[in-house]
Amino acid sequence: MTLQLLMNHEESLGWSITKQMVETAKDVSETIKQSNYSSRQVVDSTAIVKKQRMLKKKLC
Repeated sequence: MTLQLLMNHEESLGWSITKQMVETAKDVSETIKQSNYSSRQVVDSTAIVKKQRMLKKKLC
């Protein structure tokens, strides 16, 4: 009986750790997505500024 309880506890502990690892992986994935999105925004903003500068040069 005690051995069975111990095994069940070990299994649930293993499941808990696995669950935490999956959650952490999801968090990391989400952080990477947000980071990539931010990087794209910076690149887009830089491109817009460059276009504006070129237009100003053409107008002057």
